[in-house]
Amino acid sequence: MVETPAADYIDCSIRALETAPDAVIYDVRLSRPEKHNVLPTDTIAALAELIGSIGRTDGDALVVSADGKNFSVGADLADLAPNALEDPAALARGVEDLVLSLRKCPLPVVARVHGCAVSVGFLACLGADLVIASEDAIFSVPEADLGIPIAGFAAPLLPRAIGDHRAREWLFTGAEIGAGSGVRNPCHGA
Repeated sequence: MVETPAADYIDCSIRALETAPDAVIYDVRLSRPEKHNVLPTDTIAALAELIGSIGRTDGDALVVSADGKNFSVGADLADLAPNALEDPAALARGVEDLVLSLRKCPLPVVARVHGCAVSVGFLACLGADLVIASEDAIFSVPEADLGIPIAGFAAPLLPRAIGDHRAREWLFTGAEIGAGSGVRNPCHGA
């Protein structure tokens, strides 16, 4: 049985489907809406650990969603301050662990996205088996605009998902792509 992590900003529950009352659906919700679901390093690690602990016989599906206006606008930038981490590579390893846990989860993983899915939020989507995006969903990897290295698995996974040319545009420019219209929309100041 999966145990809910004792981490801030993650809520986990189990539910059944009306059409399949014996189904076990894990609902994992990012729950820091006042900060647009930015994720501190310890929360990213706890989320990866939670998802990694799910076994094939534990349920039928995993749904990752978020409270508030946005899915997630990324990692908590306070974690990127030089004195905030004893090991500056911890955030990168944590993001990698999160994406791997999503990709290796033995249950189908659905990301239910609304608002902005940026950086870590976007990478979580790349780790999911299926992304269901609302009309207002916006996807972005803004590291190029911020002058920092591209996080985690974006460089190898994104071309597989959308093709080389579009992936290069997104990764090199930090373009924001809207789910509803495919046009760029601003997530800045989320």
